[in-house]
Amino acid sequence: MACWIANNFKKALGKDALINCNSDVDAYHDISPRLCHDRNNKRAGPLEGLLSLMSATHADYLITSPCDTPCLSDDFVPRLLQRLDMVLENSDKDEHGKILIGVESEHRKHPLHLCISTQLKVSLRQAIDTGQSRVMSWVLSQQPIWVSFNDSPGNFQNFNTISELQTANSES
Repeated sequence: MACWIANNFKKALGKDALINCNSDVDAYHDISPRLCHDRNNKRAGPLEGLLSLMSATHADYLITSPCDTPCLSDDFVPRLLQRLDMVLENSDKDEHGKILIGVESEHRKHPLHLCISTQLKVSLRQAIDTGQSRVMSWVLSQQPIWVSFNDSPGNFQNFNTISELQTANSES
């Protein structure tokens, strides 16, 4: 499933995806040579994973997706980049470091499908250091801009195993 996400990102961005992984490193390395892992071996959860990604890049912005949502449409990355361009055009430069663009579909917000300024690393580190563990709470505290994917139902459906994905595909 992670392979599909990585291929989607590579097709849209023209380079290998940066993957945060804390186990199965060899398998993930087969998908992309660009890997990072949590600074803290306690597996502090998705917030720690976001922080690790931010710390492993020199990019100003990251687009993120969990690997257990393999049904992302081909326009996932381009739509987030298009919204980022619009926000950058219409905001003051001193606001650019605070940009967090989230995804919503079918009246549900998806807090790990993001376009996020890496300058939010300080805020994220503070949240983790003070015991914050809920991704949605931290995302909402950043006053995100939401992009609707209501025209793409099922894009963000979560699958924990390949057999769950196969079962869903056979039922549709």
